[in-house]
Formats: sequence, structure tokens, C-alpha cells
Amino acid sequence: METHSQKNFRVTRLLGSVALLGAGAGATAWLSPGGLGEADATEVTKGASVSSYRSVAGAVADVPAWMASLLEAAGEGTLVILGLLLVRLCWTAVRRKDAAGTAGAVLIGVGTVAAYAISVRWSAPSCGSPPPPRCR
Repeated sequence: METHSQKNFRVTRLLGSVALLGAGAGATAWLSPGGLGEADATEVTKGASVSSYRSVAGAVADVPAWMASLLEAAGEGTLVILGLLLVRLCWTAVRRKDAAGTAGAVLIGVGTVAAYAISVRWSAPSCGSPPPPRCR
């Protein structure tokens, strides 16, 4: 039987999750150059995403080739480490027979893969005939 404080914790946790999801959606909408779901390519010349991209690109523009390879490997390695941590979290929840923990870990994995797939779909040009301006 759950106590009153456990129920309050769950409600607070749910509200916090919803607030975080809303903040992420707001940031996505704010950083999206031409709005979400536009069919045509949008040339982005100003805004928060452009200034952030230019500052990062400028910082790494003059690094030697070996450093670029190292940074690329570090980025991919970070994703592998996060994936392994997620697998460990799921395995721990399964061993403890914690259905909520297992479901949470699975949903995190599915949500991450879905977000990545959506990101790749929106950022990768669909170079058909005739190609959009970004494919030329």
C-alpha cells in the first residue's frame, strides 16, 4: 500500500517530466529555422541555431586532422557509453523484477531511437528530381 508521500512523489515526478517535455518541445520549435514540417528547404542566415553552429564550427575549424578524428570518435564513444548505461539500467530493473523500471528503460531506448530517426529524416535532404536547393 502506498503512503501519501509516495503518491505525492509520483505526481511531482510526472509533472516534472511533462514540464521537461514541454521545455524540450519549446526549444525545438524556437530553434527550428522555418517552423516544423515545412516541405521546402529553408536557408538559415540568422538566429540562435545559426550563431551556435557558427561558434562551434569556428572553434573546431582549425584543428588538425588527428584532432578531428579524435573528436569524432569521442562523440561516437559517448553514444556507445550512454547506450551501455541504458542496457545496464534495464538489466538491473529486470533482475530486481521491477516492471516500472524495465518499462522506463525500454521507453527511454525506444524514444531515443525514434527521436534520432526523426532528426535524421528532417535534417537529411531527400534529393529527388528536381533536387531541393540544399542538394545542389
